[in-house]
Amino acid sequence: MTSGQIPTIHGVYEILDERFHTDGCVNGDARLERLHHGCRWAEGPLYVPARRQLIWSDIPNDRMSAGTRRRAR
Repeated sequence: MTSGQIPTIHGVYEILDERFHTDGCVNGDARLERLHHGCRWAEGPLYVPARRQLIWSDIPNDRMSAGTRRRAR
């Protein structure tokens, strides 16, 4: 992995409330992806559709972060 790349998390997630799956929050082939690292304790996220941005806060480091969707290549 080169500098600046964010790795995909290889693992399994468990859905504890079936509504999460049946309400369309997750599709059958969803995967976990690490969007950022370096936060001591992250809170959020908030998705802003008009800006196509995901915003979260890192409380102990007193900072807000935002990311935009990367285009598939």
